Amino acid sequence: MVRQLATAVVRELSAESPESSEPGPAQRSVQAAVRTVVLGEFGTRALFAARLCETDAHLRGEDLSETGRELLDDQLTQLQLRRITDPAADPGLFQVVEGDGEHLVVLRAAYRDEVTGKLVLAGHLRRQREAPPGQCPEEREDSGRAERGQ
Repeated sequence: MVRQLATAVVRELSAESPESSEPGPAQRSVQAAVRTVVLGEFGTRALFAARLCETDAHLRGEDLSETGRELLDDQLTQLQLRRITDPAADPGLFQVVEGDGEHLVVLRAAYRDEVTGKLVLAGHLRRQREAPPGQCPEEREDSGRAERGQ
């Protein structure tokens, strides 16, 4: 994607000086500069997305006001970051960090960048022998289907 963007910029510049179809040293320099800038922007976005997801994950467990929750939700939506709270939706986004047993409890949501499809922050799970209070296995399956829109 970055290479395509840099090549498009060089082609645009080439259209202004149609001396040769082959990129010259100046055009290659421009292409390298554009590539560097675009990669830097992707890196900045990835770092900001990771920080925002870490902040959201930390504050979800706190006594956060409704306004604070809405603000974080809005920021995640604008950056096209998705909070995933159901490990059944995509088990590869979660890792078990403690416990043993057959039942899973989400300790921290997972976050995926919908633009790139990449994992931004892995979710954390705890295994336990007993089902979480008030939630039998059938209820977990129903809530998982609801989150996935089924």
